[in-house]
Amino acid sequence: MVNEKEEFKYANIILIFFTSLFFLINLMILIIHYKKPLLRQGFFIVIFVQIFMEALISLSLLIMNIIYLINFPRGEWFLTFPALFNFAYITNTLYNIRIVIYLMTINKDNEETVEYDDCDETERNNLTRNSTIGLIQNSYKSFHICCFLLSIMHTILYIINLLYDKESIESEDWNWYYYFLNGSKGVHRFAFFIFHIIFFGISIPYLCLSLNKEKISEHILLKRFSIYCIFSAIISLLFPISLSLKCIMEYFLNDNDNINDNINDIIYLTIMTAFVVYLLITSYFRVNCYYVQYILEQKGKSFCKKFCSGLNILFCCGKIRQPNFVDLNSAFIYHSLANLNDFLQELTDMKDEENKDQK
Repeated sequence: MVNEKEEFKYANIILIFFTSLFFLINLMILIIHYKKPLLRQGFFIVIFVQIFMEALISLSLLIMNIIYLINFPRGEWFLTFPALFNFAYITNTLYNIRIVIYLMTINKDNEETVEYDDCDETERNNLTRNSTIGLIQNSYKSFHICCFLLSIMHTILYIINLLYDKESIESEDWNWYYYFLNGSKGVHRFAFFIFHIIFFGISIPYLCLSLNKEKISEHILLKRFSIYCIFSAIISLLFPISLSLKCIMEYFLNDNDNINDNINDIIYLTIMTAFVVYLLITSYFRVNCYYVQYILEQKGKSFCKKFCSGLNILFCCGKIRQPNFVDLNSAFIYHSLANLNDFLQELTDMKDEENKDQK
């Protein structure tokens, strides 16, 4: 049995609290998608998979930290949970990379139509698929095939790397929470972070384009999504940065055990804090998406009423009102990723463009 340090136990308690909270938030949004077929069409399919992966990240972290907290003996069976975490985290990162590339290359005039339904609730409920012309929706199979294939390959290599290591799983010399930083040796560990680096590299130009609202673009540039991506990418970079610092310190300190232990402790606490921030940013972005806010506001727009609506959906199978967009010709890209401010900005840009054309 591995003896855990006291400060690690406090960290476990903190992570258990936050991962439980964020898992429930993900679960609530998944229930919303499940109960409303409209939210599993078009680009919403991609978002649905992403939210499922984010829930899996929270769940795997929650289970591992409970096991750490009770100091349960860990063997090779424990490898299931870090492998599950790795698969979900890498898959979500790959989806974000693919989405950013897609948004920067798509022609929004051809692929996405933003329309609103201003009718009242009774009229909205009477709408059927026959009330508008439905086109064949893009299934986004390339998204799923590419992301899942690469993630499965990455996770298999991750498992092989752990099993090949001479140290036993979760021994005193190897603990999962260092995530490639401890136990196994060699520069090959940096290869596991290639997707983290790509995510950061692709997020920078998208952020620059999205913040420049004075220039009207034919592509889909969402300011809030770009901010979410850059923060998530920066947090992802903490892994290879920590590995680099650890390798440098080990080289100069000549395997001084006491100092190495202190470095490991600092890395662990840094990664723990980073993941709390990552989960916070992700959940904040998802909850503030326009379609989620619209549904949570069905009883009122105050925080308390939206909070009660969320609890009602999560624990009481509460009724979920119909989303206020019904255009079946739309891929729902804006609706699935944008918040209300993104919509208002886009409509303002469209009006400015129309005014210029009239002049």
